[in-house]
Amino acid sequence: MRQPHEGPVHILLVTGAIGATFFIIFCFALLFYAFGSILKTRPSEVSPIQIWTGALLLPQVLGFFIVFGDLTYFLIQVCPVIALLYRFERIKDLGGLAPSASPTPHGEEVEPGIVWQPEGPYLQTRQPPVS
Repeated sequence: MRQPHEGPVHILLVTGAIGATFFIIFCFALLFYAFGSILKTRPSEVSPIQIWTGALLLPQVLGFFIVFGDLTYFLIQVCPVIALLYRFERIKDLGGLAPSASPTPHGEEVEPGIVWQPEGPYLQTRQPPVS
């Protein structure tokens, strides 16, 4: 038997119709962001983090509405995953990750003046020699 603290009924009881509408939009935005991240990346450069977040978010969002999930557990499980994907996208957009298909050896120039340093996730700029 369905309890009032599960699924869409729980959203309506806690947040009302406006909150439920925004929660549904939030769920669709999560899925579009996760799968958009995968689809906009070349297949040879898709990272395990992108696949992992897509594989975790899809059953969580669908399961919430189909299997009548609890809002608290849903947010506890989904928010860290989407935060990880967002941070990964920011690092990738800044050019901080070398493509997985062609790793750059330590100390080799990626672009003029930029050297890949495997100690950190960011590209380090080469300092000009002091004369």
